[in-house]
Amino acid sequence: MKRQALFWALLLALLVLGIVTSLLLLRCNQGLWPLNRATPTAPVTLTQGQIRDAITRLPIVAAKLQAGVVTALSDVEGAFCVPTLGEDMITITAPGYEPMQIRPRAGFPLVIDLIPDASTTFQIVYNYERQHEFGRQYDLLHPDVQMLFSREEFIRYMEQHRPYDLIDFSVDPVGMLTSGVMLGKAYNNVAQVRVQATVRSNGRVMQRAWLAYAAKAGGFWRWFRGPLLWPTPTPLSTDTPIPAMTPTQTLTPSPQPTRTLIPTTAASPTPYEPISPHSQAVVIASVAGLHTGTGEEYAVILGMPRGTTVWVLEWPRWVEGVPWYRVQVVGTDHTGWCKGAYLAPLLVVPTPTALPATPTR
Repeated sequence: MKRQALFWALLLALLVLGIVTSLLLLRCNQGLWPLNRATPTAPVTLTQGQIRDAITRLPIVAAKLQAGVVTALSDVEGAFCVPTLGEDMITITAPGYEPMQIRPRAGFPLVIDLIPDASTTFQIVYNYERQHEFGRQYDLLHPDVQMLFSREEFIRYMEQHRPYDLIDFSVDPVGMLTSGVMLGKAYNNVAQVRVQATVRSNGRVMQRAWLAYAAKAGGFWRWFRGPLLWPTPTPLSTDTPIPAMTPTQTLTPSPQPTRTLIPTTAASPTPYEPISPHSQAVVIASVAGLHTGTGEEYAVILGMPRGTTVWVLEWPRWVEGVPWYRVQVVGTDHTGWCKGAYLAPLLVVPTPTALPATPTR
């Protein structure tokens, strides 16, 4: 009897093992775990996550993940599911985006923000312009250009002085220039694209074309509106109006005047004088972001309105020619990074009974 019971117990265990194996094979056939990979030498962990656009935070469809011999594609929601061995390096690519490599933590969900390439960045820029979202368009300006005027000034200028409405547009493939000079500063690997647009000006619809430029700043492609100085070598003429033909009429557009954003600066600006550590500064922009790191791509902890007083905690860190200060908002525990263009040293006004201090340089 004992042998018979042992036989039936062994038979039941084999049956359970067969059922489990069948379920695993079914999951593989459904694409959850690919079969065309080498036999793992460590336990397989399932890594799940999402791939987004680093600027718009929208999901990226059909982004490709390569982990060893395993390949996965993101779905319509940007979600993916890929098995990895331990913490193997994963390569992520998607059309229109810079390739990225990451080393995931096994078993932890991932949110991957891919950086748009130059052509995709211009698609985003002119989509914002078509929707009159000039504030979001300003956020993609190169930091060296942003130092000329505030976000509020840029929005006001675009709303009042832009001589056309952008109806539709297309962006040609990007071309790379070996160098470019903008605002008296040289940049390497300047991106150039030709934009062809349908615009409405003075009640008339016409076709226009111009060249647009971008350069890397803080890991992102940032565009130059204008440009303020031509890259070198000087490209073909921009902003060439082309009449739109209709069966009933021919439109003859008048040339648009060359415009420069106000305010302007000289090609050789006055050298920047950093704000000393352990001193106070005041926010001079309408709103200044307090970021978690040295760059616009970092999250904003707090929006500091004009007149906010902060402690400057250390000397500035320069990122792509832009100074960033680690500051603490006076009277609070909020500490983060602020762009130097938004700050000015806070001068202490002496009391009427105090002798005037002699400034030292």
